Order: sequence, then structure tokens, then C-alpha cells
Amino acid sequence: MPYIRVSLMRPQVGREEEVERLLTDLLRFFQGQKGFIAGWRVSALDRSGEVGRITVWESEEDADHAANQQHVMAVRSELNLLLEEDAEHVERAFAATPGS
Repeated sequence: MPYIRVSLMRPQVGREEEVERLLTDLLRFFQGQKGFIAGWRVSALDRSGEVGRITVWESEEDADHAANQQHVMAVRSELNLLLEEDAEHVERAFAATPGS
């Protein structure tokens, strides 16, 4: 059963391109990690300014292993400096089951 991670955030005004660049960097890194199935950078269609990423993994263990890599932790530290302080940064995980 695939494991899905969703991360949503709101960049500081004027820092949107930097945040998008870092999200793309993370997705490229994840592509080379064990258990990675797919990933997308997402942008809200409303005026919230939220952006984020969705990744699909073979297992929670694979996602955890990738998330604990030094590169990922460094990029996430950079991201945190570029996000609005008062906005919620959402990290969610889901188990996926096929529809029938």
C-alpha cells in the first residue's frame, strides 16, 4: 500500500521563487531514493499563496529514510527561514488504497 506525504507552506512575500526552487530540489533528490514512486510541487489555485509538495512512497520507512538524509534536513532548514512565521506549515501523511 503506497504511503503519501503532503507538505504545505506559505512563503514570505518576495521569497516565493526561492521556496519553489528548494521544493524542486527536494523532489529531484527524492527521485533517487529507495521506494520513491512519484512527486509533485503544488501551488494553491486560490489567493492563499500556499505551495508545497506531494510525494508517494512504497512505504513509510522509505519516506522516513529519505526525510532523514542530511541533504533533506539542510534544505528544510533553508525553507523554514523563507516561510511566513504566523502561517501554519502543514505536514500530513496518508495511506493510499486503490479504488474499485
